[in-house]
Amino acid sequence: MTKCPKLLITGGADVDKRLPLMLELRDQFDCVAVGSHPNLHRDFADAGFLYENYQLNPAFDLLSDWRSFRQLRTIMCKQKPDIVHCFDTKPCIVGQFAAQAAKAPVRINTFTGLGGLYTYNTPEVKMRRAIFRQLHRIACSGASRIVFQNGDDQTRYIREKIVSKDNTLLIKGSGVDAARFNPKRYSATARSALRYDLGIPPDAKVILFVGRLLQSKGIPQLLDATKSIASMFPNTRFVLVGPKVSEHVDALTDLHWSQIRKTALWLGERSDIPELMMMSDLLVLPTYYREGIPRALQEAAMLGLPIVTTDTPGCREVVASEQTGLAIPIKNSFRLIEAIIRLLNDKAFAQKLGRSAREKALREFKIETIANQYRQLYKMSGAEIGNGV
Repeated sequence: MTKCPKLLITGGADVDKRLPLMLELRDQFDCVAVGSHPNLHRDFADAGFLYENYQLNPAFDLLSDWRSFRQLRTIMCKQKPDIVHCFDTKPCIVGQFAAQAAKAPVRINTFTGLGGLYTYNTPEVKMRRAIFRQLHRIACSGASRIVFQNGDDQTRYIREKIVSKDNTLLIKGSGVDAARFNPKRYSATARSALRYDLGIPPDAKVILFVGRLLQSKGIPQLLDATKSIASMFPNTRFVLVGPKVSEHVDALTDLHWSQIRKTALWLGERSDIPELMMMSDLLVLPTYYREGIPRALQEAAMLGLPIVTTDTPGCREVVASEQTGLAIPIKNSFRLIEAIIRLLNDKAFAQKLGRSAREKALREFKIETIANQYRQLYKMSGAEIGNGV
């Protein structure tokens, strides 16, 4: 039988986010993961995949980046992939250059948002943005195809002449497991049990946030909402899920953390995201960070959970305001509070938005749909796809 082409999924420390996509592609591709996290070997091995590790400094450092390039080139020369698929800002530079040096036949870049480079405007960030823009322009000129997760990022990179319009396409995210994020899987009894475990009254209104705890994720505005909503709806609980990020340009201040301890329940990182969403009444993500498509929004939509988010790149791909959720301006605490109150007061409207969001998610964000789009992309880019080994 025809041998499956070898596909190297290359990313940074969170390359394990591509694991569901690899599981979907394994029927036609020999998938190998390459990432900068040193402790992911077991996770990939348990799923039946090889994991290769390299070192990557998120900051711009020529010496460190040269080492990353050499390590990736060595891995690629050893693996001899038919396709190298790079995800995220930095791997789309060093990984793409390494793939070209290793003469990989097909080389794909996927930009999963423009990140902090296009969120912040300090002098240092502006300088880094100019450097990365030029590096992306050079790297992308040698790529077989460039993928964006939202149309705003695609339009911006075309307008700034970083990429050629003819060499780009849109694939909305890395896919959501519709079976796991199926609301029918989670009973009322299970939801009540989880609330009990967390010390949340069974009749409380639960407003959930999922994401890194950063100012650019809208945490200051969310904290404003916790104070106002509590005065009007005493039986409301704000639950925050996600990691604390201390070494960051917009890390939360001590005052923010003091407010979180007083007005919200912070759970840190959790693996039971669908269960937490299903015990909640709303998902709120008041971000202005340059997302690709926020995973939390896609997952909440798949579960039919009503959403309040911002009218920003990436979020627009999930939420059309008044249709699949409510979208508000960034950094606007008043509008955030107004939207939350509206959905808490109008359960029928909130449920209608949730149903429409789920219909959209089933059409556009299922992992099977995204995997099929990538299969077609690999084929269009010249990969000979077999039917097994």
